[in-house]
Amino acid sequence: MKILIETITDEIADKLNKGKNITEKSWLRFGDKNRLTRSIKSLYLSERGIAIDKLATEIIREPQFENLEESDVIERIIDFTLDYPTRKDLNAYFSSRAKEQKTKVVKNKDSFKNEDESCLLKSLKKELSTAEIIEEMTDFEQDPERYFGKLLITTTCKNDIFSQSVPKQKKIARDILKKLNIKPSKLKKKKKQLTLNQGFRKLAGWISELK
Repeated sequence: MKILIETITDEIADKLNKGKNITEKSWLRFGDKNRLTRSIKSLYLSERGIAIDKLATEIIREPQFENLEESDVIERIIDFTLDYPTRKDLNAYFSSRAKEQKTKVVKNKDSFKNEDESCLLKSLKKELSTAEIIEEMTDFEQDPERYFGKLLITTTCKNDIFSQSVPKQKKIARDILKKLNIKPSKLKKKKKQLTLNQGFRKLAGWISELK
């Protein structure tokens, strides 16, 4: 079952579920041998697996987990195998997380009201020119999940545009562009996508300009 990777536990579950088995030697190096069960060995350990510290290194290379300590991730991996020792337990984890994430999307689906839209546009007009709003909203409407622009530093209203589902985000962007008398479909799409590091540098530059 596929889930969004939102937490370090999600990342560990995803890695282990995709066959990233651990060597028994490395598990015993960091875990308690008295708690190592047959089910854990069968599900997570393999002679051809990788060392836990190497798996932890892989995980903290991901941008969203780069601030974590390797030792902390190792401990979390051990804890995960102990908390979900069987295939049934592992499947239950994925099922529970998928349900939580689906509920979150449904809850946020219609939370962005007309007053929130008006508040957002008013906030944008205080910090950006009309041309900048059009450019940023157009980029955002094209691909909300990969957007990394000036909308991120605008003042948020009661309900946040970034907490909405992707279809809802696109609709909000189109509605705002319509209020500015712009048709999204007639605007040129940008071909170049920012890398994560480029995005952070650009965002840092915008923040420094506001100080």
